[in-house]
Amino acid sequence: MLTATTQHALRALAALAALPPGARVLARELARVTNTPLNYMGKILVSLEHAGFVDGKRGARGGYRLAKRPEEITLAEVVRLFEGSSGLPSCLMAGFRNCSDEDGCPVHSEFKKVRQAWEDFLSRTTLSAVAQGAAKDLEAQRLLWSPEGG
Repeated sequence: MLTATTQHALRALAALAALPPGARVLARELARVTNTPLNYMGKILVSLEHAGFVDGKRGARGGYRLAKRPEEITLAEVVRLFEGSSGLPSCLMAGFRNCSDEDGCPVHSEFKKVRQAWEDFLSRTTLSAVAQGAAKDLEAQRLLWSPEGG
């Protein structure tokens, strides 16, 4: 349903959301705990920073952290950044025929319900909800962070 890039971005954001307030983490640590190649993670972080989701800082006390509170970022916003929409095709028969509400394919009305449920899930689910589950995984992987100024 979602591209690999979106999945890596969501995992990186969940890891950042699970960190203590003010903590920063290096890109290489995010890449490690999310099983993402470092150069790929770097590109994802640049996109997330340009979109205002993360704040990156260079130097001895550098790293990445969320630019917004986790409860202010929905999964829908992140998916739209990388997918351009919900991550689901508008129709299962896309490319085979032009499908619309007025002239739908045989599965159009049922797939529309699935798509709406998916979009509702993405819109109501925030990073704070995802981070709760991620925190235990990150603790087990010993994610390293450096508190700002410390």
